[in-house]
Amino acid sequence: MGKEESPQISRRTTRLSSCSTPNLKAPVEDSKPTSKLQSLSIEDLVFRGECLSLDELINSFPGRRTQILELINLLGPLDSPLVPTFIYGGASTGKTSSILQIFKHLNRPFIYSSCITCYNPRILFESILNQLLLHRKNESNGYLSAKRCEKPSDFVNLLREALSALVDNLKGNHGKLSSKKSSSQVNGRMVYLIFDNLEAVREWDKSFSILPLLFNLYDILKMPELGLIFISRTSLDTFQSDTGYVEPFPVYFPDYTEDDLRLIFVKNQANPKLYSSFLDLVLRPFCRITRRVDELSMSFLPLFKKYCEPLGDAGAVPSEDMKRKLFSHVQPFISLSLNETFSVPSQPLLKASANKDRTLRKSITKKLGASETLDEIDFHMSTSAKYLLISAFLASRNPATLDASLFDSTGGSDNRKRKRKGSERAMEQKETKEQELLMKGPGTFPLERLLAIFECITSVAEYLHDDEELQNAGREAEGSASGLMSDILLQLSSLCSANFITKGGSCPLEGSTRYRSTISEDMALKENHDQKVDFRSAAAAAAANLALKRVKHSNSLSSAHRERRPHARLDRRTTSAPAAHVQTCICAVPFLARKQGLVTVTCDPKNLEHILKARFDNYPKGPTWQAVFHDLLGQGIFNSDGDTWLFQRKTAALEFTTRTLRQAMARWVNRAIKNRFCPILKAAQLESKPVDLQDLLLRLTFDNICGLTFGKDPETLALGLPDNSFASAFDRATEATLQRFIFPEVIWKLKKWLRLGMEVSLSRSLVHVEEYLSGVISARKLELMTQQKDANPHDDLLSRFMKKKESYSDEFLQYVALNFILAGRDTSSVALSWFFWLVIQNPRVEMKILHEICTVLIETRGADVERWVDEPLAFEEVDRLVYLKAALSETLRLYPSVPEDSKHVVADDVLPDGTFVPAGSSVTYSIYSAGRMKSTWGEDCLDFRPERWLSEDGSKFVMHESYKFVAFNAGPRICLGKDLAYLQMKSIAAAVLLRHRLTTAGGHKVEQKMSLTLFMKHGLKVDVHARDLSPIVASIMSN
Repeated sequence: MGKEESPQISRRTTRLSSCSTPNLKAPVEDSKPTSKLQSLSIEDLVFRGECLSLDELINSFPGRRTQILELINLLGPLDSPLVPTFIYGGASTGKTSSILQIFKHLNRPFIYSSCITCYNPRILFESILNQLLLHRKNESNGYLSAKRCEKPSDFVNLLREALSALVDNLKGNHGKLSSKKSSSQVNGRMVYLIFDNLEAVREWDKSFSILPLLFNLYDILKMPELGLIFISRTSLDTFQSDTGYVEPFPVYFPDYTEDDLRLIFVKNQANPKLYSSFLDLVLRPFCRITRRVDELSMSFLPLFKKYCEPLGDAGAVPSEDMKRKLFSHVQPFISLSLNETFSVPSQPLLKASANKDRTLRKSITKKLGASETLDEIDFHMSTSAKYLLISAFLASRNPATLDASLFDSTGGSDNRKRKRKGSERAMEQKETKEQELLMKGPGTFPLERLLAIFECITSVAEYLHDDEELQNAGREAEGSASGLMSDILLQLSSLCSANFITKGGSCPLEGSTRYRSTISEDMALKENHDQKVDFRSAAAAAAANLALKRVKHSNSLSSAHRERRPHARLDRRTTSAPAAHVQTCICAVPFLARKQGLVTVTCDPKNLEHILKARFDNYPKGPTWQAVFHDLLGQGIFNSDGDTWLFQRKTAALEFTTRTLRQAMARWVNRAIKNRFCPILKAAQLESKPVDLQDLLLRLTFDNICGLTFGKDPETLALGLPDNSFASAFDRATEATLQRFIFPEVIWKLKKWLRLGMEVSLSRSLVHVEEYLSGVISARKLELMTQQKDANPHDDLLSRFMKKKESYSDEFLQYVALNFILAGRDTSSVALSWFFWLVIQNPRVEMKILHEICTVLIETRGADVERWVDEPLAFEEVDRLVYLKAALSETLRLYPSVPEDSKHVVADDVLPDGTFVPAGSSVTYSIYSAGRMKSTWGEDCLDFRPERWLSEDGSKFVMHESYKFVAFNAGPRICLGKDLAYLQMKSIAAAVLLRHRLTTAGGHKVEQKMSLTLFMKHGLKVDVHARDLSPIVASIMSN
């Protein structure tokens, strides 16, 4: 009764999509195919019977005219290539029925498979192939049975073969269709593959390979005769990581309106007037909860059978008196049915408070003399859940740009409205845009945006609840100062379970889970009315309440992301402000508490000395930093304070002596340069192919730092640049950890607990890292136990910690190793990348560096240039390259590897420039800005001039004060590996410049990347040319 009609599919092969491979036996050569087999033909790929007219098609699906016409338009004329189409919408919204009936209308061949009944790759592959192979008719061998197919590669090959044969058959190359024209004759030469319930693939595809295969079938097969149609309950952004180069065109099927549902339910009823009267009573309250035809049918059925069917059997005609009696009988059971079916679970306290709040509202209504109506029928839901539903509805239906006009401190959009008469063309563009938005459906939103709107709505509600009774009820309901926000995460989970809010995919850049509201506008307005708040008009009234949170300070998160060069904005704020506050500013991070959200940013050298040295104990790493990095770095030196940090620093300091540096040069740096780095550049020169120098440098420094840390070479810079599981896992873990800085701590911890977004990648990567290091540590312990007294001792950092009298756990040793790898890899490689880019831009500096290198080598190795490139420079030779060190320091001044760092404020303090910093807040010192201030570096502070680091005669290197040049940090935490970093960078730079001349690859853009380290966003693509040193040598010899 009243169910949405499904199409009467008489197509014989459609049912094969929902079963496994049928037992089709190939006929014996001498035997003739049976009459049943002979009756099958190419026409079985279309519906039997008369074609539907367009009017019949549209009338069959109330409220689906726009979607049907759009799909017909997308399918296009006969034999036209089809852009993959993605049809999505909630359950029981007519998606599948509509597209199948459209094919009946167009009479085109298609293959249909449901990913629910085809619950593994083999069944899915074979269901498609069976429908295709059953129509490969051949007089000699009859119908071929489908082959067993489990691998995607086999499926692609068999599918290409079957489609080719079918297309040839459609073209008439292998047999003719019936000479008698019939309504079931196939139109066109294209074949369409329809994959229904696509979201179910994620449940059974453990290899995560089926979805990318399906989305990329068009590119893989390269057959213009193939059309792809996907049907899903979730939106396209859920499959963002699986889609191919050609993104499918989305067509959204929204929930049915009340009028649409009325037409669907009344259709084919024996007594339409009686059923319509019944719908007048029950349809509206139920529609505010669900628009699914199947759920409504199940809810209506017992009520209709008990109270209405006896009247229908008696032949009663509905009258006003009968309607009133029917209402009195049915009304008490509507609320019970709603609560039993659609109740949202919540905490007992909140549930009780919700009931109390409902009783309170009824008493107020009676005091006002209003009568209770059917609209007040409600189901149990806490106040926070109702506010959350409204917030989700606004976030899903409104563009993000509209949030400001609804909730900003300037009073909303009412103060900025302008009446404009748009041109006819502008109106057409607006209608087109609205049509596109309609096809895409309700948008998805990140949790951060939901929290922002929720905060505004609750602030508005608190502001407008002047009634003392309502305020007391609200306080009792929430029970604490944290109020509604404390319950939001619980309610979000509950609402997702009840399908009022669904997960709608992940953000490509951040990996953050996105959500979508599924409630109707009627239900949102109903909850808005029940809460007695008009949020649009009340936004201005709450503006004063929100001003301190949103306006007085800069929004550091949004401003950083808007800036193309992320650190340039902060640089301008701290170096271009008035003199009184030239080097300090204050920012506020939204959604955090008052003090925790306050960040003081400075680049004043006196402030830096105060923070990093004078009051070192008052500015530790702090709980926020340590919480973010704890899973990756534990209590390692890079992520610890106090005694734990001091012990690791003293132990590690022994690794960076002059003797250790000499050994490192011979064992790790020079060997990697000679055997791996230089051969790769030589090959690129001979092949005239550009290389990503930043990637090569990252691999080189990674191999070196791993050797120095735990004595093992991961060989990431080996021939062919192989993928190393440890290096890849470490990179993924680092990237996922840095993602945490984007979100408030409560958000990323929730994502970690729910295993969402990048937190999944982090946990998996840490498992690989732990397995690798566990093997290294176990092997090293065994070597130390069995080592002979006269054998060469292990002098890597890990061995030094193992030789200590104290016994350390393997976990602690792993964290020690990871901390030094993180500190020593990216910093040197990033600095070298910017150095080579600056040298390419400044030929004058390049020639002076080459002149210095050649001068040293003539003295140590003679004038024979061929001998210079046999071996990398020795320790003593590198140590004499003063101008090269100045150029590297100048690079670090302009492009520090770590552009900024943060400290936690333990106790209230006042910086030397008079800025007050409260306890619990953060202080960020901008290393990027400190290196670009005119007050420190002069009018030419933005110029690349290495001479500023040399003495007047240019013979000695002059190091500037560490609180002006903070690239290696300063104070007690100054970088331990500073000398090693200079040694490694000078060795690599000299080896490259001595052998090759580099130029930036054509069309390559160099941009900064927003990260903990100042990477180049697109790498550093360079062309490698041979270096001719003869003019430089001749010049030196002549002098």
